[in-house]
Amino acid sequence: MMPADKKKRQAILAGGLFAVVIGLAIWDFSGPSASPSQPVRPRLDVSATQHSSARRGPSSALPSSFHLQFDRLARAERMDYSGDGHNLFGGPPVAIEAPAAPPRPASPVAPPVVTAVAKAEPTIDVKYAGFAESGSGNMNGLFMRGDDISVARSGDIIFHRFRVGSIQSGNAQLTDLVSNHSQRVIAAGAR
Repeated sequence: MMPADKKKRQAILAGGLFAVVIGLAIWDFSGPSASPSQPVRPRLDVSATQHSSARRGPSSALPSSFHLQFDRLARAERMDYSGDGHNLFGGPPVAIEAPAAPPRPASPVAPPVVTAVAKAEPTIDVKYAGFAESGSGNMNGLFMRGDDISVARSGDIIFHRFRVGSIQSGNAQLTDLVSNHSQRVIAAGAR
């Protein structure tokens, strides 16, 4: 726990800080700027207002801070904007020095040697577990990949990647659709 005098000192400091913040807020809102009840209005040229409102009609009066100066506008339209020949971005021409030595002759660069590396075809990681004949004489193969098992006929796609080709009693033909590689998968018990 804090001693009583320390708590008292913190309360006095907090109150003083609060009073300063309130004083700054009051000073900011009612400071040296003009009060909202009496807005400052610039001088309005009545002849310009009457001239343009007569053209547009009584409902489209000019704002109170708008002042046209026709003489300055006419002077600006008559002004000819042309340069005096001075280049703002360039300085005096810079002389380029002659090279101290002739350039080196280009040495012939031999093209890189490309060796043909035979890519090993990826093995298909599907196991052929066996087959079953349907009543119409078609053979259905039983295929396993990891924990997944699929039963398919010739022409079916299994595991979203392999197309089943021919199915026989001891092996099946599979084609990897990603690499377009075909492989004969042998049944687990057949040699």
